[in-house]
Order: sequence, then C-alpha cells, then structure tokens
Amino acid sequence: MSKRREPPSGDHFDNRDNTHHGPTHTGSGDQTNFFLAVPRWWIYGLSSVVVAAAITVAILFRSGPGTGVPVAKGSTSPKGSTSSQHAAEDLETQASWCCKFATVLASTGFYWPGTSATLTTALAPTGTALDPATLMPAGLGLIEILLQTSGTEPIMVEPPKAIVRTRSPNLRDGVVAILPRGGQGGGAAAQFEADVDDTAPVTRPVGSANAQGANYQYVSANSPEVMTLFVADTHYDCSFDVQLTWLEQGVTHTALLTNGGRHFRMVGSEGLLWYAGDPRLGAPLARVAGKPFSYYAQAK
Repeated sequence: MSKRREPPSGDHFDNRDNTHHGPTHTGSGDQTNFFLAVPRWWIYGLSSVVVAAAITVAILFRSGPGTGVPVAKGSTSPKGSTSSQHAAEDLETQASWCCKFATVLASTGFYWPGTSATLTTALAPTGTALDPATLMPAGLGLIEILLQTSGTEPIMVEPPKAIVRTRSPNLRDGVVAILPRGGQGGGAAAQFEADVDDTAPVTRPVGSANAQGANYQYVSANSPEVMTLFVADTHYDCSFDVQLTWLEQGVTHTALLTNGGRHFRMVGSEGLLWYAGDPRLGAPLARVAGKPFSYYAQAK
C-alpha cells in the first residue's frame, strides 16, 4: 500500500520550520524453550481499499482516549514563501501503539507486573481475556502512524523519529511476554526501526544496517499511508515522542506526535525474565533465554 521512494536529489530539508510542535538486545538465563508463533489467518482481512477508507474515517473522526491524536493538522507555509500556486494543505496524522490498520507479522514484548502463570491465565480465553494492547510494551514495541492530507497535491513525509524525553533505571519486578501480533488491515506498511537506548535514536528501514536507505512517503488525500516504527529498548524505563517532518510546496514542517496527549512509554528487556507463547490460542507462556532478546522479538 505504501509508495516508497528515495528522496529527490539535493537537500530539500534545509531551513526547517519548527513552529508546529504540538534493536542486539542482551539478556540472561540458561534455558531455551523458544516458541515459534504462527501468524493467525484473520490478520489477512481487509483489502487495501477498505484500509484506506478506514484510515480516512479514523483521522476525520479522531480516536478515543489512549490513542494518538492529530497534532499536525493546520500547518501552513511561513511568511515569505514563494509557493502560492496552490492553497496550503494540512497533514492529518496520528500515532498509537500498533496495530489497527496495518498488517504486521511480528512478535513484540509486553510488560506484566506479575508472573508468567498469572499472565497466562489472564490471556487465556477462559480467563479475563486480557487484551495485550492494554499492556505496556517491553523490549520491542511497535507504533502505527496514519498519514493523510487535506488535498490532492502530494506531500513528502520523512521517516519518523523517536525523541527521547525521560530515562530511568529499568523495572526489576515482573516479566516480559513475547506475543505474536498482527493488524486488522489488508496492506503492508512502510516499516522503520529505532533504538531508544541511544541518546539520539537513528531511524532505519527495518533490516537496513544504516539510515541511508530511508524511505520517504508520498501522501495525499487520495493516497493515505501507514508507517510503523519498531522501537527497541534494552536498558531503560523510557518515555519518548514521535517526530514527523514533511515537505509541502517546498516548505518543511515538523510536528510531534504523542500517545493521546502523553509520552509513549516502554520498558527495557534487561533484568526481566522473558516468556513466549500465545495463551489466546492455547499455548501457555514458556521461558525463553540464552539468546539476545532480538532473536525472540524481531522487527520484520
């Protein structure tokens, strides 16, 4: 569904207008019992056309508490701009923990303050049917970013960046559950990754060794897009925001996306026991260890 292109030649991101502010992981343990999750059939649901319509509805009608909110709407060219052939367009966007619209075949981590046994019970269909989306991400989290504009003129959007706000020592009580996840959408998103262990996290395309192959998204009202950002965390209890930069009629704009008005928060994998499985499908959580955390929870 995403239109991935390399940026045009030359630096089109000088003189930025910032007036619109609004993963190898290591672990411990000597027992390995790795659960290979099998993607569920239902994640291949809606067609990309339906996904595009759903994105439009989600952005226009906004999301409920705890999800991303459109904070970049209403951007305009600064005074003195010579770009006057078209009316300025709004970039309508929101960010939230994944996933509602994108199809993602990956396993990520979730923090649970209790034991693996109590979490297995809570996740089992016969239990409280706990939704993992309500848990705090741990080790590897995933953010979904919806993009659309108010007009038909394409806007070029840079890969998202994680802006670290706070760091504190990682939690020591509780466990990390590595669970398979997939979205309800029918199209693949542009996938990026960043590590908030770094003071200034660098965004890379998933699987890329560096940021040189960064993919830029061309977005318009007729072509909404979805980006996903895998966020890795080993050492810290960390909070951060997501920064978007886009080029519209030759003018660069920047905005910050939050998690429903709050910073995104996740904890690291270090110092916690890791378990994998899927009690929702009858597979109890089993201890995994002996390899880096990224072996069990990989951005794909």
